[in-house]
Amino acid sequence: MKKYFALLIVCLPILSFGQFNFYKVQYRVSPLNSNCNVNLIIDKNTKWISYYNESNDNELTNNVFLSGANKITLQTRIHKDSVNFYRYSIIKADSTYLIKEAIPNQTSFRFPPKSCCPGYLVMDIFNGAAQDIKLKIYKTTDETKISTIAIHSQLKPIIILSTQLFTAKPVEKIYADLFKPLGAQLPQQFLQSINIENGNELKVNDSTKFMSIKIKNNGMNSIYRLVLTHYDGRSEEKVFSSKDWERDYLGIGAEYFRKPGRYRISISPDLKVNSPQNNPLKMRPSVFDFVVRKSEKTYSTKDLITYCFSIGLMIALITIIYIYVIKKRNKRILVEQERQKTTAQLQLNSVRSQLNPHFLFNALSGIQNLMNKNEMDTANKYLSKFARLTRNVLDDKELISLAQEKTLLDDYLQMEQLRFGFGYEIETEENLDLENIEIPSMLLQPFVENAVKHGISQQTADGKIIITFGTQEKNLIIVVSDNGSGFDTEKKYNGLGLQLSDNRIALLNSIYKENRFILEKLSKGGQTKIILTLTEWL
Repeated sequence: MKKYFALLIVCLPILSFGQFNFYKVQYRVSPLNSNCNVNLIIDKNTKWISYYNESNDNELTNNVFLSGANKITLQTRIHKDSVNFYRYSIIKADSTYLIKEAIPNQTSFRFPPKSCCPGYLVMDIFNGAAQDIKLKIYKTTDETKISTIAIHSQLKPIIILSTQLFTAKPVEKIYADLFKPLGAQLPQQFLQSINIENGNELKVNDSTKFMSIKIKNNGMNSIYRLVLTHYDGRSEEKVFSSKDWERDYLGIGAEYFRKPGRYRISISPDLKVNSPQNNPLKMRPSVFDFVVRKSEKTYSTKDLITYCFSIGLMIALITIIYIYVIKKRNKRILVEQERQKTTAQLQLNSVRSQLNPHFLFNALSGIQNLMNKNEMDTANKYLSKFARLTRNVLDDKELISLAQEKTLLDDYLQMEQLRFGFGYEIETEENLDLENIEIPSMLLQPFVENAVKHGISQQTADGKIIITFGTQEKNLIIVVSDNGSGFDTEKKYNGLGLQLSDNRIALLNSIYKENRFILEKLSKGGQTKIILTLTEWL
């Protein structure tokens, strides 16, 4: 008998310890900044518990979630001399006061034993079946610091109230403060929002800043985790996860849903569970779907400035290169033109050097002919005019005035008139400025000489040469006509004068590219005309 009694004495502490572990599990449930430490004791029927979940919008509120408990006990330890400085209330279902503004009272409950906390009061605050209740406790010396322990026997459903997409546009700085806190992170920009319905298609670009999700505030929003998942048709990827609710709002940066594809927002409880029976309460998540389509890229003001600057720099660079190439090409062309002009000028001088001896030879032949006929007086007059004409012909000028050309032709025709007795006229158009209009020297001499020698030399007094200087718009027209026997204009002759004149016209055209020299030869019915047009000469 004594043996059984001794065995009972030994096992009693063990049984008591076992009952403590499985039937009287204790948790500290008061908020960290609370003035009152509160513990929660659950019974053996409790399936699971999540005992510490601080509220997002109140640091003095803690949410406790549990399931299956038949009895719960809330305890606080307050020194017996300080009891009168504390007040507490117990509220059922957010509205029914079971106890209101009461002073904690001493209880006969002996767990833990008094010897563990000498001088402190152990108080039973609530005993009863598990239900949604709140304990509010504070010190009268600081009534604003009310600690709240909210005990929930079930989770409340999640209700999504709205989903909005925010885009930014430039705005005056003075307006930015009106849209805080949403505008605070985007200085000098105005946030515009659009409401999104479940299943909407969105166009997301660089001006899209974030998406805001609002849920109904049921006092326990801090336990809900929002997860954003992207579907690309073959696999799914979790791109964003957060429990950082701003009361009942949570924002998702646009960088998480800028990629085209299908997205799902899922909101469900995320509790740190202490589960004796490993059977936490399950709840279907609240979901919201949307689709992002590929949209045209938009550019910020900085991007546009950079783009315009780059384009301007590129255009300037291309312009500089183009101007450099054009200048180099033009310089090369000018050098080539100058070379060609120099070559043509040398050739022109060569032709002139051939025309002068040709003219002199013909003139001397005329003087010799007169001397052979013993017409000494006529020969002397011829020789006098020849002397002045020779000075003009040998004067090495590239251009001479129409007045000088008229005088030279007068001297030559008067000199030849002494030999052949023909008549001639030099006509000038009224208002033609003979002194200031210049033409290449010796330009008409070969044609006039040809008219005398091959045209009217055999007709004596019946022969006639007419030279006219006229205009047509900005063109200078010079015509040498005679009534001689004429010639075949298509045939090439061995005469040096006309051949050299044709070469000279070609060389003049290579020098004066903008002022073409056009030569026409007409001979029909005893009338021969040489028409020389100097285009754009006036």
